Amino acid sequence: MSHEVAEQISGLASRVDNLVAHTTGQDCRTLETLQDRLEKLTLVLIAEDLDDTAKDYNDALAALQAANKEIGDGDHQIQQIAATIKLIAKAADAAESLAKKAATL
Repeated sequence: MSHEVAEQISGLASRVDNLVAHTTGQDCRTLETLQDRLEKLTLVLIAEDLDDTAKDYNDALAALQAANKEIGDGDHQIQQIAATIKLIAKAADAAESLAKKAATL
């Protein structure tokens, strides 16, 4: 069992929180919604017994790592916020898919 996905998603939620402070308008609201989703998924994924050899686990991990890398420390203005939001949403989708699959096992 590995909690690397849970650690990555928790870190992403924290970075998104930092981005919220540097955005306004609809982008800010979208990021807040994503942050809330990531925080909830963090709790779900911590509770699950995840198979770190499964393809969906590794897909989710890769998506989360890509989003974390894109944001960096999250305390600067992201130039391409729309692309960053899409990357965060993709990571959240992958993590949610993993959580749903883990819940059915």
